[in-house]
Amino acid sequence: MNNKNQYNLLFALFLLLIGSFAVSCTKDDENTTNNTSSFAPISREEAVKIQNSIPGTYKGNVHVYDPSTKKNYYSNSRLDLDSLIIYDDRRIMYSFLTLPRDTYERLHNIDKTGTNDTLPGIFTKRDEKNYLGLEGIRFSSRNQQDSCVYRFEVSRGIVAFIDQGHKTKKTRILRTYFNGYGYYNVKTSKFKIYLLPYNAYVIPYYDTFQTTRIPLTGRYLVYEFTKVQ
Repeated sequence: MNNKNQYNLLFALFLLLIGSFAVSCTKDDENTTNNTSSFAPISREEAVKIQNSIPGTYKGNVHVYDPSTKKNYYSNSRLDLDSLIIYDDRRIMYSFLTLPRDTYERLHNIDKTGTNDTLPGIFTKRDEKNYLGLEGIRFSSRNQQDSCVYRFEVSRGIVAFIDQGHKTKKTRILRTYFNGYGYYNVKTSKFKIYLLPYNAYVIPYYDTFQTTRIPLTGRYLVYEFTKVQ
């Protein structure tokens, strides 16, 4: 083999190597879940395979993101609140995420919207945790630049805080509905979930017809998790 043929062979091998890196899994999804690269649709069989691999317990963190100011707001709670459980059998909810009360306050910006004037008891238990249930997620596509990163859609999420006022002792339910999307890295078992409220109410416990709308702020709940078992 002459020098020219050797050069061409080495160059071809180099191009193949570069191509394999372009579609291979990265060691960490830190820079892949937020990039702007395109995602290609996946088959039903591939979606089911990923879906069947994710049940378990995850740990991480949750914060509120405001797109208008590009600011993140983190919880002041001292409780171990940040976890995700995905079940492998049929239940009322597909999965549960923990949510601190003060993060819920940040999400709806209750101090600024005036809602707190009508809910005097909302902040009586700042360290209380609650569960945000997801009815289901559906994997839809895969990152063309990192084959380990999949996108999924959230069918619906719901959370409800029950509270009692200081003076009237009336019990109220604060309920918020979400839709959203997220990314999952099959190599690192990391989730990133974006949940946006589309409806929120204050409901008197014994009078469901006297509801009050909680203003929507356009803020997101952002969960980041890694599988622990």
